[in-house]
Amino acid sequence: MILFDNAGVSESTGQVALTFAGMAETAVDFISTLGLTQVDLLGWSIGGFISQMVALNHPDLVRRLLVVGSGPGGVPGSPALDPKVAETMTASISTEEHFLYLFFGFDEASQRAGKESLKRPEPRLSKSHAEVGADAWGRQLLAIMKWAGGDGSAWDRLEEIAIPVLVANGAHDVMVDAGDSFAMVRRMKNATALFYGDAGHAFLFQHPDMFGKTTLDFLR
Repeated sequence: MILFDNAGVSESTGQVALTFAGMAETAVDFISTLGLTQVDLLGWSIGGFISQMVALNHPDLVRRLLVVGSGPGGVPGSPALDPKVAETMTASISTEEHFLYLFFGFDEASQRAGKESLKRPEPRLSKSHAEVGADAWGRQLLAIMKWAGGDGSAWDRLEEIAIPVLVANGAHDVMVDAGDSFAMVRRMKNATALFYGDAGHAFLFQHPDMFGKTTLDFLR
């Protein structure tokens, strides 16, 4: 498994592209530099937007695709983002309460799993001090706004994706409505939908063992 930070994010140098198609080209450059000719892609959240564009614009490069806690953008009738979500996402200082609200379900078990999840990156982050800076986040936000409005999104091109696709989300995702995942699967010929009824955007961190097994089964 290879995990990487796209250009301008965390410990990677460069500048964040203003579109997800642009970010996808950076990902393709990274893959090509490694000498890989075909890969399986898992993209979570923004990574899901990027991975869709990689699969669309470089179809021979991707064998199987996982779109996780994400959506195709521009889905007709998709509910507007709750103002509280937008306010929390753009807060100048992020608190534990903010993370739990944005990423996990509202019941006690989900919130408890969220608190446990937040502890896991601490050793790595305390060493690297990696973060997404204001400029990078601002450019990502512009790309998100375009994507959500259908400008350069994957929605109108989903039928081009013929490879096996697994679309997964938490049923209580407040940032990417789970209905977008369902709508996405209905437009593709070879896609499977998976929803976690007790979870939100970070369902894969709430149920790491379960989702890990599902991922490996799908890739095999």
